Amino acid sequence: MANAEWYETPANVLGLADWLNDGGWFSTPQDALRFFEKPWKWTREFGLWRLWREADAANDEKLREAAVDALDDGNTAASDVRALLGQ
Repeated sequence: MANAEWYETPANVLGLADWLNDGGWFSTPQDALRFFEKPWKWTREFGLWRLWREADAANDEKLREAAVDALDDGNTAASDVRALLGQ
């Protein structure tokens, strides 16, 4: 099988949705529905979620906080967070 896009794997979509929901990104059911209608529009957030998961597994609080801060600022990608932290 060719490399699938992240949003073609249900566990990725559901995991990201759960993380976004925990972070308060879905204020209404309609917000969640919009996410599931077009998950590919959330690729930046998916990268940050993966970074957060990596940091969580390594118990790296600084990286975990940086991923959440980047999510909240709306512009910073996971690669930018790594560069800022020298990783």
